[in-house]
Amino acid sequence: MTPTLRITFHDRGSGWRYTVAFPDGAHESGPLQGLEDLAAVLQRWGQGLTDLPWTELPTFGGAAPSSTEGVWSWDPTRLLVGERADAVTLVRRTKG
Repeated sequence: MTPTLRITFHDRGSGWRYTVAFPDGAHESGPLQGLEDLAAVLQRWGQGLTDLPWTELPTFGGAAPSSTEGVWSWDPTRLLVGERADAVTLVRRTKG
């Protein structure tokens, strides 16, 4: 059975966080402080993403790209792209 990944926002100062629940009852959790954190969590546990549509993943600053097709999150200099939650990649933004 696949671990379950949840990404949630905590408005009491801790911001975006992730929690992974394993079938044996164990848990892993932590903050998502930037795009690198989000990418790493999705690459590791994205196959179990639940309760959060891709279109509601957190972003980390910068303007939204002109086209968000295949773009799931961003920061001022990079985009998080991919076909599946567990196969995302960080790419540099291009001008234009």
